[in-house]
Amino acid sequence: MADAYAIDYTPDAIRHLEGLSAGIRSLMLQAIDAQLRYEPTLETRKRKKLRPNKFATYRLRVSNYRVYYDVFSDSHLVLIMAIGLKKGTQLFIDGKETEL
Repeated sequence: MADAYAIDYTPDAIRHLEGLSAGIRSLMLQAIDAQLRYEPTLETRKRKKLRPNKFATYRLRVSNYRVYYDVFSDSHLVLIMAIGLKKGTQLFIDGKETEL
């Protein structure tokens, strides 16, 4: 089995999580652990490598939410950079419409 990655959160990502309801926050934390603990760079239907942008290298889709993260393979670390809500083609982070 592959080595497990540690998962850490930036202060912004922690603030984004704290802004969610308890139920959604629990869902997000479970999905992050299940999807990113092992092979976080492997692309799947829910995980994808992004074109260069201001948030992160990868995106995880959890229902209508998006988790943006970077992977540091040398230190086996996944760093959660931002969490946003996707409504149609719009992305909201910190309650503000944002573009990647």
